[in-house]
Amino acid sequence: MNTRLFKSWWAPATALLCGLMLWWFLTSPTMAGRSPGWRNDRFFLLTTGWVAAALFLVVTLYSLRKYIHRFRWSPEYRLRVTPAALEEVTTRISKIQQEIFAGRLTKDADVMKRAKSAIKATGTDKVVRAQILVEEGQKQVTLQPTEPLGRVSVWMHVHIYLGLMSALVVFLHGGLHWNSPMAIGLNGLCVLVMGSGIFGILTWAFGPNWLAAAEEDLSIEEAYVLHKTLRRQYQQYLSTTIQPLDGGKKLAKMVTRAARKLESRVKVQGDLLALYGQAPESEQEVSDAFVLARQASVLESEYARLRKYKWLLSGWRWVHLPGTIVLSVLVVMHAFSVWWY
Repeated sequence: MNTRLFKSWWAPATALLCGLMLWWFLTSPTMAGRSPGWRNDRFFLLTTGWVAAALFLVVTLYSLRKYIHRFRWSPEYRLRVTPAALEEVTTRISKIQQEIFAGRLTKDADVMKRAKSAIKATGTDKVVRAQILVEEGQKQVTLQPTEPLGRVSVWMHVHIYLGLMSALVVFLHGGLHWNSPMAIGLNGLCVLVMGSGIFGILTWAFGPNWLAAAEEDLSIEEAYVLHKTLRRQYQQYLSTTIQPLDGGKKLAKMVTRAARKLESRVKVQGDLLALYGQAPESEQEVSDAFVLARQASVLESEYARLRKYKWLLSGWRWVHLPGTIVLSVLVVMHAFSVWWY
């Protein structure tokens, strides 16, 4: 189970903010959504509305941060140093690590001071930073990218916890009423986005264990690579060895069909006798092709099975992302209509 998310300080911070919102709601004479005397609750409605809009904005910035990095628009791609400088800083950090192993450096403050000094001296402070990790009871100092826009893991925690908080704020603001087209659109999309997001949290926390349990002898990455490699080798063997033979095209189709149906070698030999009337001289080549095709077919089936698990763990994004985009448009329309009218 991936527990880093639940150890984030954003968890108690979000719980505190949600508690304050609930306290305000429960101690004030107001109702969730627009009550019959809604003008008396105008301050509450406007406050929760603007808080929800601000939360949506911050939550959306995570996706913006991710795609800025994916399309290589992030500032770190313009911060460059020479390979020699990177090699030099790596060497200096290795020497610091040796002193840690020897027991000459024990305090984290001393380790970080030495590491920062090494990074600055080599002129790599704009692209790398030092980080202390403890693995199996042993302290290690490593180099990590600086990430000028902030660490993606931190952004993800902000996205998740503020997203959960926005669900409460939206409920207090709108009351889950369904009495107008705008209310149906906003509340329906909120339920869709929040539901798919919660499913995404579960897949992030438990998904690696689910996928590891589904993987037997091969991981999904290994199955993909081996499947593609064997398929390419098989096609090459057909084109160079089998198809030039007498009746080669029929042979190629026969072997491929037999492999996909998981037929036995005896069945293939029977088909060869029916095709030629006797065991042909090319029987060994056909047998080799059958082995390749059979292996490729088995790996193809295994990869297809694991891909279903992979899709289950990531398919929620196909609902979450489009829903978020449409919801953002409706939120802007709703805010503009309230301001205008």
